[in-house]
Amino acid sequence: MTADPWMRRLFIAGGYVAAAGIGAGLTALRYSRMDPAVVYQSGGMVAFGHLVYFLSIAGTLSLPPSFFLFRELRAFGWFWKICAGCGLVTALSAVLSEAGLAIAFLGEGLKFNYSDPAFFNLSWLAWLYYNAHLGIRFWVSPAIFALLLCVYFAAPRCLARRLIAWAAVIESAVLMTQAFSVWLLLRYHQFHA
Repeated sequence: MTADPWMRRLFIAGGYVAAAGIGAGLTALRYSRMDPAVVYQSGGMVAFGHLVYFLSIAGTLSLPPSFFLFRELRAFGWFWKICAGCGLVTALSAVLSEAGLAIAFLGEGLKFNYSDPAFFNLSWLAWLYYNAHLGIRFWVSPAIFALLLCVYFAAPRCLARRLIAWAAVIESAVLMTQAFSVWLLLRYHQFHA
């Protein structure tokens, strides 16, 4: 990267514009190849699918400019303290989601036996935690983990960097438990299809 600070900032801004442009272009291409009858019948679902598709592409492609943006902010110690705090709070919210899911299942007296038809006979509380776990955290955990890694590698060596590393470790543990949950659901549906 060039040593001129304005050129670096222009490069970073161009990276974000390129990520958004590529994401929008690929989403438009995907939309143009869809059957109009499907789009008409399920407009809301199609729109949400395109939103997730765009965010996945643009978010992934914006990681390199984010890394360089974070490198530009190395001199600001307060920024890294905020990043470390937000990373830890986000990762700990994932732990609370996991704990809530476990409490909901155990509170119902369910055993994790996917061959038992009562496996999904949940109370409203268990249903709420179950959907919050697999509905929300399942979609945001990979993005949070990737962003935490980007912040970790851009951060200067300090206490905040170690805290960001712990947040990434916690988030990776959540990703592993989510993978286990998906496997468990697939096994359940495999035996009850």
